[in-house]
Amino acid sequence: MRSMEGSVPKYPEPTEGSIGASGAKRSWPEVVGMSAEKAKEIILRDKPDAQIEVIPVDAMVPLDFNPNRIFILVAVARTPTVG
Repeated sequence: MRSMEGSVPKYPEPTEGSIGASGAKRSWPEVVGMSAEKAKEIILRDKPDAQIEVIPVDAMVPLDFNPNRIFILVAVARTPTVG
């Protein structure tokens, strides 16, 4: 079995922040490549009631729809080291 270490699955990314029927923003492509903390800060500016969960990119996510939940998917960019 081939190791998936270091690979990041590709998800379709919107070219602009998707706007829903209500006029509320539904995606934040501008935060791709930022730290999870910075991305969370930006998302909360647009959607203060968001319930943001930071999870590994390959983690299982709940299948139930929650209009206030936003997942920030993260991958380890460098080898963690001591010190």
